[in-house]
Amino acid sequence: MERGWFYAEGEGSVGPVSFDALTAALLRVPEPGQSFVWREGFENWRLAKDVPELARWIRKRALA
Repeated sequence: MERGWFYAEGEGSVGPVSFDALTAALLRVPEPGQSFVWREGFENWRLAKDVPELARWIRKRALA
């Protein structure tokens, strides 16, 4: 996917990053679904678990 993702980290945000870089960052947190993410087209920041492509990725990781 394109480099257009941002994620919240501490009091700031990181990005733009690719989908692969985003998921690598989410692997470093205890609850990736509770991380805030944003990309063009989103009105506001969203929890990763509420973004369909990230929700699928989170479910796959949970099953692994």
